Amino acid sequence: MNNVSNPINAKDIPAFVLNFLITIKTSINNYTVAMTETSNPHLRRALRDQLDVAVYLHGELSELLMEKGLILDKQLQIDSLLSCREL
Repeated sequence: MNNVSNPINAKDIPAFVLNFLITIKTSINNYTVAMTETSNPHLRRALRDQLDVAVYLHGELSELLMEKGLILDKQLQIDSLLSCREL
């Protein structure tokens, strides 16, 4: 019988996914800094390609998390904060 236990508890999945999102964001910052510090055009092009992939992945993961209701988009966060202040 193939009864493999899942090492990730269901309640930990959002934290795990949000940690991945933060890691991607950190990578974007690191690629940007590295691009500004290199003078090699081939290396700069490779870093830009990696940056493009990281930005795309961050966008896709953010959209998925918003669809699943795990994170709110920025405007909804702002609106929620403003409505709380009015109470």
